[in-house]
Amino acid sequence: MSDRLSRTEVFKARFALAIRRALNVCLRAARNLVFLRSKPPRNPQRIVAHLIGNIGDIVVAIPALVALRERYPESRLILFTSAGERDRRLAGAKELLEGASFLDAVETYATEEIRSPRSALKLLRRLRGLEPELFVSLPPCNISPSNVLRNLFFARLTGARFGVGFEVVTLFLFAYEQALYTGIYPSEIKRNLGHLRELGVVSPAIKFEFGPLDAMERQSIEETARQAAPFVAICPGGKQVGHRWPVERFIAVARYLKDERGLNLIAVGSKGERELCDEVLNAVGGGVNLAGELSLRGTTELLSRALFLLTNDTGPMHLAAARGVPVVAIYGTKDLAGRWYPHGEGHELFRAQTACRQCLFAEREYDHCVSRISVEETLEGCRRLLARLDYKGEPRADASLRVDEELHKQLVH
Repeated sequence: MSDRLSRTEVFKARFALAIRRALNVCLRAARNLVFLRSKPPRNPQRIVAHLIGNIGDIVVAIPALVALRERYPESRLILFTSAGERDRRLAGAKELLEGASFLDAVETYATEEIRSPRSALKLLRRLRGLEPELFVSLPPCNISPSNVLRNLFFARLTGARFGVGFEVVTLFLFAYEQALYTGIYPSEIKRNLGHLRELGVVSPAIKFEFGPLDAMERQSIEETARQAAPFVAICPGGKQVGHRWPVERFIAVARYLKDERGLNLIAVGSKGERELCDEVLNAVGGGVNLAGELSLRGTTELLSRALFLLTNDTGPMHLAAARGVPVVAIYGTKDLAGRWYPHGEGHELFRAQTACRQCLFAEREYDHCVSRISVEETLEGCRRLLARLDYKGEPRADASLRVDEELHKQLVH
């Protein structure tokens, strides 16, 4: 990629990357001083893994958590996690992972609990009560150096004997030049796994597991999927404005799938995206709107039964990929190319350009780049995917989807 850049841009990119490496060398030295050791305990009895974020953040961390369990099969592994502020009621790890076989417990906290000394001290007491010997940080990709240091000292105060994952992931200095210079970045899955190298976890198999699904919800989803088959799941929403493809373009592709390929449509998303999903389905002549009506685990189960998922860059995309379902995904350029690409092969991904000076890490969100992705190129992606799936469906005389109303009501949570 560097041969396309000016010498000045190459210099800026290399300078910023060198600064990030130097910061992480210093942080590694600080970690060793804080814990008074440079190697992890051989067989820790209790491990705390710290992870914050929502659906996508959690899904891309699952392979690291599974690998951690396989590395220490006899240890008690506790996930300490936050989905954000309590009042926002965002879904996170507890909704997806509680009860999963690779975790012994999921402990949650709200963002506001670390904002004052008093609440932070109370949170620290909770952590000390878990008696961790090893603290594994799986930091967000945009964590600041100051927050890395804060988390490092916090981890030490829990009583842990050692910790890993205290690194600066992204340095925003000359971010545009870095993006152009590097091109496609490693996925978040690979980055999270990289934090475990010090623990002897090298090139593990990438595995996903979720918590158990309620039996009644599973039965309802199975029947709905049976009645709808073959169906495509659609997700026209997403909490970030810069990731949302214009709704009229989403409608155009959904109409093609329904009218010209004879596929039924089931919409997924959050409760706040229900009206948007209604708009898309009403415009194309019908479908089933399950946005806000399924649990996260239920959404995962439904997606596993779809032919594929048509989606923006948002949480359900990662859920589908984790279950081996291909996606047709629309990307903005707010983040680095490749970082949030779905796991696996066979996807159709659309991104207007590698990096955009206007959009990349902008405080204000723009749909500047996502709006440059055309309907026709996305339709071509759908055609290629349907060909790979060997789907030869054509328009049907009655393409309307009617799902039993009682079954539909059972899905409401």
